[in-house]
Amino acid sequence: ILRWGITYFRISLQTNVAQTSLLQIRKNIYKKVHQLNFSFHDKFHSGNLISNIVEDLRFINQFLENGLFPMIETSIYILFANIYLFLILPNIGLLCFLIQAIALIISIYTIKKSFSILLNTKKYFSDMVEDFTENMEGRLVTQSLGVNSQQSTKHFEKIDNMHNSYGKEIIYITSFHQINVWAAYLNIFLGVSIALYYYRESEAITIGTIFLIFFLLNSLVPRVRVQARAIDMLTRSIVTAERLETLFKSTQEL
Repeated sequence: ILRWGITYFRISLQTNVAQTSLLQIRKNIYKKVHQLNFSFHDKFHSGNLISNIVEDLRFINQFLENGLFPMIETSIYILFANIYLFLILPNIGLLCFLIQAIALIISIYTIKKSFSILLNTKKYFSDMVEDFTENMEGRLVTQSLGVNSQQSTKHFEKIDNMHNSYGKEIIYITSFHQINVWAAYLNIFLGVSIALYYYRESEAITIGTIFLIFFLLNSLVPRVRVQARAIDMLTRSIVTAERLETLFKSTQEL
């Protein structure tokens, strides 16, 4: 009953935080768009604005509803699990911490490399939406001028650019996920192996201690997966925030 109550409270809180934030962002976008002059709208097509409001805000919504609180919870659990592991056997605790630190450094590098690709994917998506809306608005004109096939070829190129960029994005994000997961599995193998060695060489630890070490390390695997997914959502939200910042910082007002 307590677990049900805590889960209900957390879901209600994170939904409220997410929807309140999105509501305010959407209002601010609407107000800002109506303050901008014609030169801005000539430079930024409505397709880009539609992409910002619909596609980009979807990532912020995903992070606030499904990523923020799980990231906080898993980070706290991983921290205390490592502290407890260090108190049981300092050598195993330090080794596991070192492996996690190395995986974190590699993960940060991978995320940084993927940042520009995430920006490109969103840019290609905006270009595709912009081109699609233009083609829909001028469909009869392009048909009357006989350039419909040329417009189709141009639009298909934009679709290809977006999907190619998305493919590169998936490679980096998947690498980021796997680095952390395999680091967690490596911790299990090395941690339990060292514990078994200590058990055979001396009576400093018991079978129960070995089981506890295995339980702690094994419990980190699903939480590392959740944390990696939350960081992925956070990265996409940061990319989205940069795109929205361009809109909000525009000085081309009426």
